[in-house]
Amino acid sequence: MSKRNLLALMFCSMALALAPLTACGGAEDPSDDDTVQDTGGDPDAGGEDTDDEDTNVEPDVDTEPDTDTEPDTGPNPNSCVKNSLFAGQVGDFENDDHSGGTPSTTVQLEDAGLGAYLDLLEPTPLSGETFPDGNPKPSSVIITLDTPVEVTGATIIATSFKTGNADQGQQRFWVQDANGVAKFYLSEAIVEPILVGQKINFTIESYQYYSGQAQIKSVSGFEIVSADNDVPYIDLDGELTMDHYERLVRVGGELVGAPTECGGSSKCYTMVYGENDEFSVTLRSSSNFLAEGDCVTFMGPVVAHPHPYDARYVADPAATPQPSPQLDTINFSWLFDPPSFED
Repeated sequence: MSKRNLLALMFCSMALALAPLTACGGAEDPSDDDTVQDTGGDPDAGGEDTDDEDTNVEPDVDTEPDTDTEPDTGPNPNSCVKNSLFAGQVGDFENDDHSGGTPSTTVQLEDAGLGAYLDLLEPTPLSGETFPDGNPKPSSVIITLDTPVEVTGATIIATSFKTGNADQGQQRFWVQDANGVAKFYLSEAIVEPILVGQKINFTIESYQYYSGQAQIKSVSGFEIVSADNDVPYIDLDGELTMDHYERLVRVGGELVGAPTECGGSSKCYTMVYGENDEFSVTLRSSSNFLAEGDCVTFMGPVVAHPHPYDARYVADPAATPQPSPQLDTINFSWLFDPPSFED
């Protein structure tokens, strides 16, 4: 790891020890570019936008380039370590309107009823609708449940971002119980402030698939029952697999090689991690601060490319490529990327 990145990591770690904020990461830096179609090319590169196109909000992309663009050529390939003080959105931070709760690797969540919804999910055909330019939309029809699913006491583990007057976190957030994780992408925003660590009750009325990702579209009986609860996460040191899909993970490592364009304003980076950099994962982001050689820590829900309910698996469950786990800085509060300094 270069000296400037080591100094930056030490600097921000000391700052976090005194006041554990996400200031070194930055919540102002959302990455899911929903207003643009994917232009990703090679599907194995992970080039898909992970959320719906049905928003007119332009993402607040960093435009100030990082001055540190040199690759890490140091002799210690495993010297880039995760920031063990960084907890993403989990905590009470002024620079993230949706932060809250307490991070925990040991909390055991109760069965809140999400299993009845998760058991319904399967690969589903696309809607057949097209964009104005004639290209097909990657979404399914909205599926209305004949028997709505009641959920009682699920925990909010992450939310999307707020930019300007548009608060995506009131419509897009992730909840978990003993059965797994479900993502909300509501057609109408929740009025009450959504915070990580809240336990909520709701009844699922409809859902949809977007690029193979299941999204809850409408609920009734939404109720916040408590706040500041333990939020489960996995402190990952081993291989990231599809068993981690949509669960909250923390992983840190080094960005190696040049990034590739992978849809909208996003670029895909290879992050190596582990005791001897024996593991690698794709990190997708629209941040212009990221650079080859950076030591970064990510704590957010795991995504995939393709997502597991992609339409290509309707006729052939073994179609290639198969789903592969990735990281995506949909909310830049999930990313710790310390500033770089000149040698």
